Amino acid sequence: HSYCWFTLDYSPFLVHIISVATFISFFMGYNNVQIKRSNQTFLWAVVLILLIHTCFEQHSVSLSGALTTFDIAVPFLFLLLKRNNILALINHFDKVLCPIIAISTLFWIFFLLNVPLVSIGTQEFQQYTFENYFFMIYNAEQYPDRFCGFTLEPGYFSLLLTCLLCFNRFKVEKTNVKIYLLAMFFTFSLGGYVLTSIAWYLSYTLSATEMKTRTIILRTASLVLVLGAAYLYVTIYWNSGENIVNEKIISRLEGDSEKGITGNNRYTEAGEIYFLSFAQTDDLWFGRGSEAYEKAVELLDGYDDQSIRRFIIRDGLIFTIAVIIFVFLFFKYQVPIRKMLPAYAIWIGDLMQHGVAFSAALIWMTLVIYSMETSADKTFPEIQS
Repeated sequence: HSYCWFTLDYSPFLVHIISVATFISFFMGYNNVQIKRSNQTFLWAVVLILLIHTCFEQHSVSLSGALTTFDIAVPFLFLLLKRNNILALINHFDKVLCPIIAISTLFWIFFLLNVPLVSIGTQEFQQYTFENYFFMIYNAEQYPDRFCGFTLEPGYFSLLLTCLLCFNRFKVEKTNVKIYLLAMFFTFSLGGYVLTSIAWYLSYTLSATEMKTRTIILRTASLVLVLGAAYLYVTIYWNSGENIVNEKIISRLEGDSEKGITGNNRYTEAGEIYFLSFAQTDDLWFGRGSEAYEKAVELLDGYDDQSIRRFIIRDGLIFTIAVIIFVFLFFKYQVPIRKMLPAYAIWIGDLMQHGVAFSAALIWMTLVIYSMETSADKTFPEIQS
């Protein structure tokens, strides 16, 4: 809920209540909700692992914990719907979000051209301070040259765009794909660029009717040539390398002895020290829980960690590995491996970047794997009640 500016003033408890009420009313609108016999055992496994997750996170059982469990169970509840209805939902998401993102992108272009825009005013939330233009926000302090859309960070917005591109199979001849790609470009999100490239490569390579080695090699080679040409253009021919893409993206891929790459900004030095000390204790296996974690990091000056390390500290290494395997099996259970790999790769990338396993990203990824099952030329059906 903290991804979009218009939900920032809601308490987590209220968000869980709204989520539960929305989903109950949503399912009540369907007359043909059915649970396949083969899905029943799997659904019980979902409930079990989410309850375990709640205990690991809070080290206690409470009403808030139960609502949280229901909230993060949302993507698994799609198992209750018929496939046609799921695909229809994807179609509706695309139809609703595309014009909003188009307007948001247009606002950003106007902003870059110094065209006056109507502002709601300056807002603050946690470490974020931004000017709110309703369809887009501008964070001059943290992201002065990057497009955040209607979310708090360019990374959040780029994840949404990657999913929408997957829905549309990266078909650049479609107008909405052009809009999403333009919006993605303006985010200058290294993570977004990488995740989109991986998803596009997997979708493009694995979409072949027959998975022949020759086909995979040819498609991989074509991708390498395209990326190589783009790299040369950005670093050499575009204003002799003095351009925003080289500065914000390419230069961040350079090697760094401490970070791995220069652009690795997922944690601070204080975060690195805390994690290394944590890894030497017995808490590594089962975690410290979210409450103990939050209390500990509040006392650390300059601490920040937005990576998978945060999840490991709170939930433990054993549960982290179990979740990674569980989500893989969940995706594989729905569609063949080659059709679920793009979604799984994006989910893994998001987990590595943000340290949140059960989030909106998992909902979008679940929809992605269903969208990958439609044929290349098939249009999404309308909702059937």
